[in-house]
Amino acid sequence: MLPGVLKQAAEGMLERPIWYVGQAFRSGTTDDSPVVTEEDMRLSWQHALQAGARAIWWYSYGGDARGWDSVRTTPEHWENVKRVNRELAAKVGAK
Repeated sequence: MLPGVLKQAAEGMLERPIWYVGQAFRSGTTDDSPVVTEEDMRLSWQHALQAGARAIWWYSYGGDARGWDSVRTTPEHWENVKRVNRELAAKVGAK
């Protein structure tokens, strides 16, 4: 689904750069609600780069009233987010 959405964005806004904002939070309010995986984040930025994205970052709720997980609530997930971002920086040559 994501490659198609990114393609539509690129084709629909030829004069504007694509910015990709990916999900990095728990999708629900219980401990067994899914958390976006390291593999999901990696695949997302790969699709975004293939579509010509000029900016990529991760969105996370910061502990709002709905109880959704922030990226830092679970130490393991925060490490995954940092690892994926380091890989992305290495891929695009960021400092």
